[in-house]
Amino acid sequence: YNSDSIAQWKAVLTGSFTYTGSNATCISSSMNVTIYNSSWYTISKFATKSGNTATGSASIGEKVGGVTVTKVPVDLTLICDGNGNLS
Repeated sequence: YNSDSIAQWKAVLTGSFTYTGSNATCISSSMNVTIYNSSWYTISKFATKSGNTATGSASIGEKVGGVTVTKVPVDLTLICDGNGNLS
């Protein structure tokens, strides 16, 4: 958000899990970045999965006068536990 409380961008991690009743497995993950203000741009993004966890990372930059003045790192994690709960 900027100083006027207007969203500039949004990063979302999506994970798909299978659950057997006693454990969970992440079967896919994806990271998506939506830019609302054209001063901002996506530098990089990726998502991985391992066991019962989906992880996503992104780097989002802001340009002023063609020069990058801000870089924001984003790290997100989704975990499905042995009871099927997401956190």
